[in-house]
Amino acid sequence: MFNFITNGLDFRLHLGDFGYNLEDDNGKVGDQFMRNIQQLAAHVPYMVNHGNHEDSAGSLAHYIERFRSQPSNAVPAYFASANGATTNSLYFSWDEGLVHYVSLSTELWFGVGDNNTSVKSFLAWLVKDLEAANEKREEVPWIILQGHRSVYCSCDGDCGGDAALVRKDLEPLLFKYGVDFFINGHEHNYERSYPLYKGRSDRSNIDPKATIYIVSGAAGNTEMHEPFTRPQPSWSAFRSNTFGVVIFLSLIQFIKFYH
Repeated sequence: MFNFITNGLDFRLHLGDFGYNLEDDNGKVGDQFMRNIQQLAAHVPYMVNHGNHEDSAGSLAHYIERFRSQPSNAVPAYFASANGATTNSLYFSWDEGLVHYVSLSTELWFGVGDNNTSVKSFLAWLVKDLEAANEKREEVPWIILQGHRSVYCSCDGDCGGDAALVRKDLEPLLFKYGVDFFINGHEHNYERSYPLYKGRSDRSNIDPKATIYIVSGAAGNTEMHEPFTRPQPSWSAFRSNTFGVVIFLSLIQFIKFYH
């Protein structure tokens, strides 16, 4: 049997919302969450991005301090939380094999930030990061962005105004720089789009002409699943509100997993 704790996966992505909530019970909930993930994070990197359940001053400080292990190439380099200034991990990037990854805080669009870190600072940094990633595309051909809130989804009210706010700034850059996937959580379900730009898709995954958007929030929590209350749009390739996680497999990993 393929053991995902000790082998097979290069790292894990957690797309925001940790412990519900890290600051609860004077931080004891955060302590227990970190103990729970240790059996995974001790073996391979546990890569994260900031979610809305880390928006309060206390939980944001817990998030920043507990995940100092994340890469630190943001500009500005430091972020001031309620606990003081430390490494800015609200956005960063790294390479793993053939993929360039970018982690971002979609909460910057919803009031999180300090005097130096904002949507404006993030977008300026992102342009430079994606330009550099495209210069080495022959060696690292894939680009994946991960955040918490959706750019595209079709389940409920969050998929209206909230997604449109983030999409207005992000989508043009994702298209311009050929980003392959945008992955997020927030909605407690799973949805995958066809390659999509400005609400339109040719509904083909052959030589994709735009970014594919994946909602991976089906792990759920005490709030359980979010049902799909809206009709499935033509750009939505598949959606489900059952429990689950998303696994990205290379061809070699696929063969190992199924044999």
